[in-house]
Amino acid sequence: MNAGLLGIGVSLATTTVIFTQVKNLTGKPRPNFLERCQPDLENIAAHTVGGFGQSFSPLWVMVDVEICQQPDKKWLNDGFRSFPSGYTSGESAYRML
Repeated sequence: MNAGLLGIGVSLATTTVIFTQVKNLTGKPRPNFLERCQPDLENIAAHTVGGFGQSFSPLWVMVDVEICQQPDKKWLNDGFRSFPSGYTSGESAYRML
């Protein structure tokens, strides 16, 4: 019983650490990221970086993170942690058993 419970604990802890690191590395935005960001749409030119897509359309611009007016940086950074989902990490831990 002791070895079984320790094995489950170690597998869940390992899965949590690995998936947290993958979330931090991939950084895909959540569907509600624009709401979280609250972009400064009046000053897009001040935050524009590069210019590759502007030859196709002037609306295709890349901006830096400073365009976001969200004062809570923790809430904003959490908006980049949508992949992989928590369900995926729980399912992987279950399959390890």
